[in-house]
Amino acid sequence: STRVRSSAASDVYKRQLLLSLACMFLLNIIFPGKIYGGTAQACYLPLQLLAGINLYGRLRPGFWAAVLTAMGILALHPFQALSSMPQALQLSLLLLHGLFFFIILLEVFMQLYRAQTHRLHLDARQTLCAGLSGLLLIGYSGFFLFLLLESFQPGSFRGPDPGGVSLQDLFYFSYISLMTIGYGDIYPLSLIHI
Repeated sequence: STRVRSSAASDVYKRQLLLSLACMFLLNIIFPGKIYGGTAQACYLPLQLLAGINLYGRLRPGFWAAVLTAMGILALHPFQALSSMPQALQLSLLLLHGLFFFIILLEVFMQLYRAQTHRLHLDARQTLCAGLSGLLLIGYSGFFLFLLLESFQPGSFRGPDPGGVSLQDLFYFSYISLMTIGYGDIYPLSLIHI
């Protein structure tokens, strides 16, 4: 009975995470350039952070890492409204975002691994939610990694526009690379291409 309740709660948490990640993914596609900062980010960011933290379901070591990075993100988020946010704060915020998504990605994979090794029964819906969440999280982790690289070393990527790459270009590049399609319209120029 306790295992059934725990499994049901885990299923809900996986669905919440998948829904928040899918919404962010679709918003990036439908409204490029309009979801970072401002009202849109103020709405989805707390929900996404909460969905990621809820995935843990109970206190484990990774839970505290997720909570602390989420608190750091929420603490730095208001500074984005400043017209001249110091670069150190911008990089800290990017690093915290990337770290948060990586921590949640590890938890998704650990839950799948524990289910497999302990021979827990996962229904197809739970497996699909976890798998799609993992795929989206890998893409987000890549996006933040590329964004950090571009922030530390501007001009690390060449895009279709002569003025450099935008957030949307790096988001697109992350998922195109993940899917191993690689059209060649955006490509790295720095040591990352080696």
